[in-house]
Amino acid sequence: LEEELKDRQVRLAVLRSGKFYYLESCEIKDGEITVNGADLSGAEAIFLEKGERITMSIAVPIAVTVITVILAASAIFLILIRNAKLRKQA
Repeated sequence: LEEELKDRQVRLAVLRSGKFYYLESCEIKDGEITVNGADLSGAEAIFLEKGERITMSIAVPIAVTVITVILAASAIFLILIRNAKLRKQA
């Protein structure tokens, strides 16, 4: 694959009898494409679909959510401990 495609999701499609079919059994790893030859039989054309850029954008909201849950759980735990100490003193 070209350098500009290495950080994007890509899919292969073939044109067979006037219809497009996506290849599910192809493997794209380290810029190399491996395809089962049987999937290409009868193909009139092969197309590479350039998809979305692969980013870590999903990691940021997940990290924020995890940290928020941990802080909330810690606050609840501290409130419960404080209430338990106050009950013992009363």
